[in-house]
Amino acid sequence: MPATPQARDGTERRRATRLALSVPIGVTCGTEEGGQRSYLLGQTKDVSPTGICFWIPRSLPVGQKLNLDMEVPQESNPQQVLQLQCDAKVVRIQPGPPTEGGFRVATRVMAFETPMIFRANPLGPA
Repeated sequence: MPATPQARDGTERRRATRLALSVPIGVTCGTEEGGQRSYLLGQTKDVSPTGICFWIPRSLPVGQKLNLDMEVPQESNPQQVLQLQCDAKVVRIQPGPPTEGGFRVATRVMAFETPMIFRANPLGPA
């Protein structure tokens, strides 16, 4: 289901419609040049060509550059998944509900890695 928040005057604020999607996501953050890199596992909330929102167990600073990696099951062929990798930047972070913990991270996609890879779905058909 598309998520399209509107400004108070009723105009659309997002450049692209986001689609609800809940799949595991790998988040790599930190610097390659002499800095510590860390890897977190999270769960997507929604995605669009311009941004990805997901849940992770710890906070990240706004402006942090990330590499995101996820596998999206193909609706037309459940035997395959589309492996997506992209570079993104944190634009907003919010704490999750106290009962669930974690943080909701909103990112802007800076660039998609190419090629996007189709491969056999390890979970099989849904």
